[in-house]
Amino acid sequence: MSTQLPVMKIVGTGNDFIFIDARNGLPGAFAQLARAQIVRKICDRHFGLGSDGVVFVEQTNGKYHWDFYNTDGSNAEMCGNATRCFGRWAQLKLHLASIEFTTTAGPVEVKTEGSNMSSYLDFVSAKPRPMRVTAGGRAIDVYWIDTGVPHFVVRVDDIQAARTQLDMIRELRFHKDGGPRGANVTFLKTLGPAAFETVTYERGVEDFTLSCGTGVIAAAAVGLSADGATQLTADVTTPGGRLSVRFEDDFDGVTLSGPAVKVYETELSQEFFT
Repeated sequence: MSTQLPVMKIVGTGNDFIFIDARNGLPGAFAQLARAQIVRKICDRHFGLGSDGVVFVEQTNGKYHWDFYNTDGSNAEMCGNATRCFGRWAQLKLHLASIEFTTTAGPVEVKTEGSNMSSYLDFVSAKPRPMRVTAGGRAIDVYWIDTGVPHFVVRVDDIQAARTQLDMIRELRFHKDGGPRGANVTFLKTLGPAAFETVTYERGVEDFTLSCGTGVIAAAAVGLSADGATQLTADVTTPGGRLSVRFEDDFDGVTLSGPAVKVYETELSQEFFT
């Protein structure tokens, strides 16, 4: 019998992730496979399990760390919804109501709050920078903001219409002002005081996702600051559901809250990756 690789799928407002327990390394021959190869196979929605990303949970000297990968096998510094899903994984596998772990972007603390998971990202300094860039053959007013990963936030009146502007979206995605690896593209619509709708074209997925945690934070920061709101909390609706955002004073540090639900657990054979 071949060695099996245990995995768990967790979804947070439509953003789905596969979690792999790598605290003691990967079992058997899986340790010899490149993680990017494992990720691309798992994330394939036709020949794999299908997911927006894969999280390898690691532990060194009693401290937890994640090794996070996008669908295309590339590493990402941060993924807001995946941090909330990490909290659900820790609750189910480690029986912990809260957990702290490190990411490339910085430390994260996740707490169970009823049916929700709340992630506190103290390294986020949500300061939008207004810019005018050329994309899709025209000048566009955008906000550049780094919420763990870079985003171009574009304010729109009609999100569904904005989603069809693929030439503009792809130019923004790889725009030279977005950063060395480009940026996510997030559309923002104001629904009311401290209430917003958003959707993100995600780097590494290269498509729109049902929800993007860092995009939700970016949209909330732009919406609140640009509208001159005096409060530091916002409700943000994504195609996959609603999330709440709470900033600390001066937008330094943020808490992202919403549901994170286990879909299933299974085991994968070595043959799955051949």
